[in-house]
Amino acid sequence: MSLSPEESAVLARNLEAAMEEATGGLASYIRAGGKLGDVLGLTPEELEAMYSLGHAMYEQQRYSEAFKVFSALVTYDHTQPRYGLALAAAGRMLGRHEDALRQYLPAIAADPLDPAPIYYSAESLVEIGRRDEAIEALDAVAAMCEGEEKHATLAARARVLRDALAGPRA
Repeated sequence: MSLSPEESAVLARNLEAAMEEATGGLASYIRAGGKLGDVLGLTPEELEAMYSLGHAMYEQQRYSEAFKVFSALVTYDHTQPRYGLALAAAGRMLGRHEDALRQYLPAIAADPLDPAPIYYSAESLVEIGRRDEAIEALDAVAAMCEGEEKHATLAARARVLRDALAGPRA
């Protein structure tokens, strides 16, 4: 059985209304920029404590546990780019490069002048065999770092990786 375009539109509206009713307006709240952590009553101090815990786990190479903590943080506050960056870093250490790439996007959008998330994206692109895209990303990093002393170390790392990728193909 297939639906007419009109029936499909009515069904879509009904589903949206049902979701809104079922979530008590939560879906609209989140779409409007609200945070689940606020709904749950989590304070900034509690979120910071969670971040510190995840960071400590990451530093102890307990990447799976850190990934879980950072996943929760991103769920509780999707507006905080450093939570996404931390989740991406833990994901990369677990070999979850596609997931990491998705987590870098909000950080890039939040601060398009920061070359670091683009560099880390390039590393993930290399790991999943997307060499040409990695080279493009590294070229963007080099351009962003040019003349910026604060990015000198990152620029050097990007140059080394770019040169390695530009070498003979295996």
